[in-house]
Amino acid sequence: MRNSVLLGLSACLAAMSLVGCSGRDSETNGTAAAATASADASTPTATPTLTPTPVPGKALAERLAQSPQYFIYVIGPGDTVKTVADMLDGVSDGLDADFVDEIKKVNGLSSDSLPVGQELAIPLRLPTAQSFFQENSIAAAMAANDPKPAVSFLRPTTGLRDATRGLIGLYKLQMDDGNAPGETRGFYAVYSTLDRVGVKAGELDAEARVTGEAFAVAGGSMVAAFQAEYPDAYVFRRSNVMYAVALISLTVDAPTIAAGMQAAAP
Repeated sequence: MRNSVLLGLSACLAAMSLVGCSGRDSETNGTAAAATASADASTPTATPTLTPTPVPGKALAERLAQSPQYFIYVIGPGDTVKTVADMLDGVSDGLDADFVDEIKKVNGLSSDSLPVGQELAIPLRLPTAQSFFQENSIAAAMAANDPKPAVSFLRPTTGLRDATRGLIGLYKLQMDDGNAPGETRGFYAVYSTLDRVGVKAGELDAEARVTGEAFAVAGGSMVAAFQAEYPDAYVFRRSNVMYAVALISLTVDAPTIAAGMQAAAP
């Protein structure tokens, strides 16, 4: 009899224990499921990586100008994308609309108006095997659509081109509005060193890279500002126009560079 009672109590306790455990397991599982659901709900959905839109300005222009396929043009008073394109497109009788669109595209521009001092990357056009720059456009830029007299642009002679073996390229060009008293409209150009010849088989070499600044040249109304930046610049006159040359990384002396530059016809 006693044994029967004990067995009965044991069975009841065992049953109660099973019921209690089942309740606790159910409660625990429910809490875990809720926590998982909550975590899933709070986990952010991965955002796809977007290609950043180029920001117009100095950083973009300088990045593009690390290839000799481009040079930097510094915007001056009255400049717009169209006037810049018209000066530098190499077309003497009208504006090349495709060049306007090309400049806007590579610089991430939507407007034609530009603030003074903004830098634009300008694609070089119609390259020749031995030129530092596309000759028939920049020289014309000095006189295009401007009633003020224009200083003749200095460009490298064949001898200077041969001496540098195609390892020099135009890096930056700035033009002045000619308001400096006693001087004609001027320019300020910086030339760069390249890691390889910038032109291959008559085409610009897309893999060539700028390695540093080689020398700088100024003419006309920009000589004074140039001398402030380069106090030791070599200054000379040609055709009654003041010019200046400053060495940056070349070992050739400034008078030799000056002798190797000639005035382009305006």
